[in-house]
Amino acid sequence: MASKSTPINQLPNQGQQAQPSQNEQDNQLVNEILNEIETQNAPVENDNARESNNENTYQRQMDPGVNQQSFDQEMDQGGPSQEQIAQMQQQQMQQQMMEQQMMKESEMNAPAEKVSLQQQIVDQVKAPLLVALIVFALSFPFVNQLLAKVPKALSDTGQLTTIGFLSKSVFAGLLFYVVNKFVLE
Repeated sequence: MASKSTPINQLPNQGQQAQPSQNEQDNQLVNEILNEIETQNAPVENDNARESNNENTYQRQMDPGVNQQSFDQEMDQGGPSQEQIAQMQQQQMQQQMMEQQMMKESEMNAPAEKVSLQQQIVDQVKAPLLVALIVFALSFPFVNQLLAKVPKALSDTGQLTTIGFLSKSVFAGLLFYVVNKFVLE
């Protein structure tokens, strides 16, 4: 079996020729990818964003002297003068000072709702104290005698049944609601 091979010295010099074409292909691929990214992002951006991007790109590419010339041309064509700019800045400062003064006045006119420590403690203790008083009042034996009128609230021995405890707790809840809603407020 004879092998069919080409000696190295007879091979075309592909290393030197492929290098520029490979770089060109790489550059072309990168440019295609960048163009795709730009076209995909273009519909998402709004017109103002595009204009500002174009202006930024435009300004970066221009000579600073040209930018100064265009600014001078705008000033010559009726742009705001230095006096007008200073006047606008002064008006803005006045507006900001007026807003700050109005905010200070509104803070001063707002009613001071600072509650004393004693009042805060009383407010926090009202509900728990009310619950304690209701439990205390409902633990007296005469309440159990009143529950005797509820069917199956007491057992044959006079002890509270589940229905009795349930009736007592519903009564306590209603009593808490009524006192809390109408008396303490």
